[in-house]
Amino acid sequence: MKRNSIFYLLAIVMVTVFSAGLFSCNSDNEESNTDGSKRLARIVSEDIDTNGVSQNHGNVSLSYDSEGRVVSYVNSTQAWNYSDIIESRYQYGDDFIFNEEIEDRNTGYSQSLVIERHRYSLENGLIVADSITRTYDRGRRVKTYSYDDEKRLVAITTKSYGGSVYTTKFVWEDGNLIEMKDDSSVFSYDYTTLPWKKGVIADFRFVLDAFLWDAGYFGKRSENLLSKFEYRVDNSNVYGQYSYEYSFSNGFVSEIIERCKKSDGSISKTVSTLLWE
Repeated sequence: MKRNSIFYLLAIVMVTVFSAGLFSCNSDNEESNTDGSKRLARIVSEDIDTNGVSQNHGNVSLSYDSEGRVVSYVNSTQAWNYSDIIESRYQYGDDFIFNEEIEDRNTGYSQSLVIERHRYSLENGLIVADSITRTYDRGRRVKTYSYDDEKRLVAITTKSYGGSVYTTKFVWEDGNLIEMKDDSSVFSYDYTTLPWKKGVIADFRFVLDAFLWDAGYFGKRSENLLSKFEYRVDNSNVYGQYSYEYSFSNGFVSEIIERCKKSDGSISKTVSTLLWE
């Protein structure tokens, strides 16, 4: 899943998803997401570059079934040099979940259509495998998922169509995911004391479908709202640092400001407004 920063903020909103020093919000005593009848319906985002200039505008809309499960979302992004629309749909069975994502990108000079399909296998309500096909790939990728006794995800093993195998490991502490790592990269996470009750509200730069994680199909998720994360590539210095500020309305996260400090020291931000219905 998924590519641009606006989509990443999406994984930030549905379940929780987005600073240490930058966390300014309405204090750690603020209750978040208290009304269980409301669901995240829409996310409107704006990317602002290091010069304070607006670059991208995004709009995400979500639909649910009678059991409160996400059945579709549309993520549209408009930038000065391209437009991008991602449509994703979910189908739920007793022992499987099927997801199809269609991305239509238009740069003005070219247009591409990419389709990615996931068939998740379930055991005791948890995803244990994922068979993935994608336009232009030469074959199928297969992922298997491992959990500990507390139903926390601890490892994903991916086998590519070429036969190569690699593993992503997850480290937990005090009810929160604090590290995700593989052979080439490490992601480290810090949290506020605010509880993450519902709704994808932060960016883990995740290898998981954020909506399905929020719904419990990948086991337990973090207990608190994310405050910051950083990642390193090939055991190098910090490649990127992200921090998050939250605003609340009627107990729900209503705005998220993500700041990204890049390896060259420049800082950009994304402002997202969350609408609950």
